Amino acid sequence: MPDTILYLETEDGVDTADISAVICKNRSVANAHKDVCFATNTAVLVENDIDAYKELNLDGVYFDAEIPTKTIKETRKAFPNIQMGLDCLDSRHRAMVAGESGIDFVLFSGDTVAVTELVNWWADIMEIAVVANGRTVTFDPAIENADFVLLDASK
Repeated sequence: MPDTILYLETEDGVDTADISAVICKNRSVANAHKDVCFATNTAVLVENDIDAYKELNLDGVYFDAEIPTKTIKETRKAFPNIQMGLDCLDSRHRAMVAGESGIDFVLFSGDTVAVTELVNWWADIMEIAVVANGRTVTFDPAIENADFVLLDASK
């Protein structure tokens, strides 16, 4: 199994050891943690807030499942170097459309069996990174093809 790099979401503290990126729920959380993250080469993404990405000079944006594909395309056109991820829930179609729209990673959510199947399917046929949502699944070594695992530090 390849080494797993962790995405970590936090509301009240960041331990960036071996963490690739922090996905922050909002601008204030991103602003509070960006300096320590940047000092340790940890990327900072903010959820659904392009203005916070621009104004705080963050690394990217993580879009929840409600964001339309048009927004992804427009964001990529306006900011060619932005890191973007999208929660595709348990939809293969949504993930493929997102991939065609310029997304950098897709995230699958749902029960452990569904996420494991989706992650392994995606990793076998696509080049775009895949994230298993650890907030909705019990960690299973069968998710070995995930490029990243999203954890929730609030639990």
